[in-house]
Amino acid sequence: MPLSKEIPIIETEENYLESDSDHETKDLESEIEEAVLDEAEPNSQKNKVGKNKNNQAKENSNKSLASKISWYPGHIKAAEDELKKKWLPLLDLVIELVDARIPQSGKYPHWPHLCKSKPIITVLTKADLVSPKDFSERADSKQILLIDSRKPHLWRNKLIKQIKDESTKVFDRLSVQGRKRNLRVGVCGLPNVGKSTFLNSFLGIGKKAKTGNKPGVTKHMQWITGKHGFDLLDTPGLMAYSVEMETSIKLGICGLLPEKLFDQSLLVQTLITILQEKYKYKLPVEYAEFADPEIGFVNERKVNLFINQFREGKLGKFCLD
Repeated sequence: MPLSKEIPIIETEENYLESDSDHETKDLESEIEEAVLDEAEPNSQKNKVGKNKNNQAKENSNKSLASKISWYPGHIKAAEDELKKKWLPLLDLVIELVDARIPQSGKYPHWPHLCKSKPIITVLTKADLVSPKDFSERADSKQILLIDSRKPHLWRNKLIKQIKDESTKVFDRLSVQGRKRNLRVGVCGLPNVGKSTFLNSFLGIGKKAKTGNKPGVTKHMQWITGKHGFDLLDTPGLMAYSVEMETSIKLGICGLLPEKLFDQSLLVQTLITILQEKYKYKLPVEYAEFADPEIGFVNERKVNLFINQFREGKLGKFCLD
């Protein structure tokens, strides 16, 4: 019997989050308490300083923000709870999509715990925005699959083979049981990493999975039956409850966290620092004022243009990790 009949598409309501769940553990409560303390301390200090120091305190607060950032909308928590309790037990394998510009910072940290013994295939998306040289010398370079979702003919067959190779135990078990069905593959990753675009490209079916260029477009699970013997579960982007500031800024630079969480000038300053330290990057003439952090980021239009040009690959091909 085909999987699409066995497992219907979920129509989860956005307010599903409001119920309690096992996810809110003591560790989570501890993280919340730490975040509150981190924010309370600078506020307390700010009240004590004199009027002539207020601007400096505000500047320091803006730069450091907090030790962690938390962006955890309802549909993400609902998706994580539902995936863990209802769908992960049914999956044979998980494909984790990671933005190639941040191959470490862009990983969801809880996958090893959630998936346990299930195989995980890591696929680096947006290969057109990075240089292969950044990955050729890595110890795991042969296991890395860099993809440009616009060019599936370059990687589709390789990924199909990798999925089947990782699923031999599943095939053996089904054979012993005298059963035959499609492989159940979950496609997961952080928000805006390109899951739906990947699915549409991999399956060659046009726009069946909803896509967008901002985090949080996919809010519900949906099963898509492919022609390669796979049933793929498109999932909403998952995000840890709190993320270290250094990682958060990289996610913000690459558009995997909403822009409203950051001062855009902070993102640009951090991006320039990383590019200069790692690639000896020289600022284009039109952004020469950025060399002076005191006055260089007053022009909001230029700040936004710079970050958008990075995201589109117009400044060059870079890996931030």
